[in-house]
Amino acid sequence: SGEEAYEYGSEEEEGEEENDDEIEIENAFYEGDDSRVSDPVKALEMFEKVVTLETSLGDEIKWRFKALKHLVTIQYNLGNHEEMVKRYNELLQYISNSAVTRNECTDSINSI
Repeated sequence: SGEEAYEYGSEEEEGEEENDDEIEIENAFYEGDDSRVSDPVKALEMFEKVVTLETSLGDEIKWRFKALKHLVTIQYNLGNHEEMVKRYNELLQYISNSAVTRNECTDSINSI
């Protein structure tokens, strides 16, 4: 009678796709976090995945900054000092980014 069928447009599909990416990033971060001590190589893979996925989404750095912090410490613990310095320099680039709070920057640098 007076009912209209609602058609889902591409906007909603894009939103769902972006949401799936965010969930995948968050899951990879927590999987890496869980593996830091027991399987540091797996943790490296997960944190690298977080950096790669979030970088592909654009300017969002919510998980990337935290993942880089863990990458630095794990690379140090594994004796991969060149890779550690590379990731540390990458981490330092985000200090001036407004998405990372001053406290978060200070805490991260101090903990490294």
